[in-house]
Amino acid sequence: MRAAYSTLLALLSPWLESRLQRARQGGPRLFSPPDFSALETRWKTAEKRPIWLHCASAGEVTAAQPLIQRLQQTGTPFYVTVFSANGADKLIQLYGEQVPWGWLPLDTRGNMRDLLQRLQPQHLWLLESELWPNMLASAHAAGVPITLINARVGGRNRRAPTLLRRLWREVVPLFDRVLARGQEDAAWFEQLGVPAERIAVLGNLKWYSARLLADASPQPLRQVPYHLFASAYVEEMDAFFPAIAERKDLLPWVVVPRRTRDVDAMVRKAEDADLRVCAVDSDETARNAEADCLIETRFGNLTRWIAGAHSVVMGGSFAPFGGHNFLEAAALGLPVITGPDMGDFEAETALFLQQHALLQTETPEKALDVLSTWVRHPEQGEALGQRARALLHAEAEGIARRYFDALNL
Repeated sequence: MRAAYSTLLALLSPWLESRLQRARQGGPRLFSPPDFSALETRWKTAEKRPIWLHCASAGEVTAAQPLIQRLQQTGTPFYVTVFSANGADKLIQLYGEQVPWGWLPLDTRGNMRDLLQRLQPQHLWLLESELWPNMLASAHAAGVPITLINARVGGRNRRAPTLLRRLWREVVPLFDRVLARGQEDAAWFEQLGVPAERIAVLGNLKWYSARLLADASPQPLRQVPYHLFASAYVEEMDAFFPAIAERKDLLPWVVVPRRTRDVDAMVRKAEDADLRVCAVDSDETARNAEADCLIETRFGNLTRWIAGAHSVVMGGSFAPFGGHNFLEAAALGLPVITGPDMGDFEAETALFLQQHALLQTETPEKALDVLSTWVRHPEQGEALGQRARALLHAEAEGIARRYFDALNL
C-alpha cells in the first residue's frame, strides 16, 4: 500500500505542490521561516541533536505549548514544522521569532529523506493525529525514534476509507511510543498494530495549554456584554441566525468562524435573518461596532473574544464536525454550551458533564433557552463556569507532569 501511495503522490505532486503554495501564501502573516543553514550550523556545534516536533495546524501548536516551553527552559535544541498557514500564525502569535520553524514539505520519500538528512534529529515528536506514511517510514529507516504525543482519533479517522486504514496499518506500528489522550484513542492505535506495551494513556495536553492561558488572560476585544459562538461553521448558521433574531434578550452576539473563508456566507445568512451584522476587521471595529451580530474575519483572535464573553456556545457541535476545544473557555471560568456532536472531545465532554461543569443541548434553540435563563439568573451560569475552571485547574498540572516524565523533559 505504501508503494502505491508514494507512486500516486509522485504523479499528483505538481498539482498538490501548487495547492500547498496557494494555501500558504496568506501565512504566516508576520514572518518567514528562519534561515535553515544558520540553524544547521548551530546544531552541528551543539552537544545534542535537535528534536523534530511536527504540528499540523493551530490546534496542534496549542497542544504542544507546554512541551515547547519546557524545551526552551531546558535549552534542548528543537525545530518545529507546521503544515497549514493557521499553524504558522499560531506559532508566531505565541512565540514570535523565538522558535525555529519551517513548512512541512509534501510527504514524498525524497522530501522526507532530505529533511531528515538536514535536521539529523535525535527524536521525531508528532502531535495528535499526524500519520504521514513516508515521514514515518523514512524516520524509522534512519533510526530516529518516533513518538506520537497527545495521540487522538478524530471522527475523520474513524470514518476513513478502508484503503487508507490499510495504509495506516503498515506505518502506525513504526511508532516507538504512542502517548494517548484517552483509553479509546489508545485502543484504536492498538487495533492498528501498535503493541500495547508501547502505548500509554496520559491525558489531553490541551488541558495544560488552557491553564497557561488562564495564567495570562488576553486583553478582551470588547467590554460590553456579549454571547460568543466560537469556532462556528457556516452549516450551523441556517438554524442559529434565525433563532437569535427572535431572542432580542440575548443580543448582541459575536461569531468567530472556524474557517475564515466562511465569513462572506455567514454575513449573507445573518442579513437574511434580518440581523444587523458587522464584519470585524480591526480592533477598533471590534470595540465600537453597533450591531446585533459581529462576525470576526481575522484568524487568531478567538481567545481574546473568549476573554470578554458572557457565555460561550461551542461550534462544530451542532453539525457533524466533532465539536471543538472548549477548555480555554473553561480555564477562564466561562459557562459553555455544546451541541450533540462532540465526538472529537468525547472524554473531556463526558467528564465535564459528569461534574456539572458543561451543558449539552440538542439544538441551537435549546441552547438559547439556557442562555435566557442565565441572563435572568446569572448566578447559575457563573456557578457552572467556576466548576469548569476548578475542574480544569485540578487536572492540568498532573497531565503535564506525566508527559514531561514520559519524554524525559
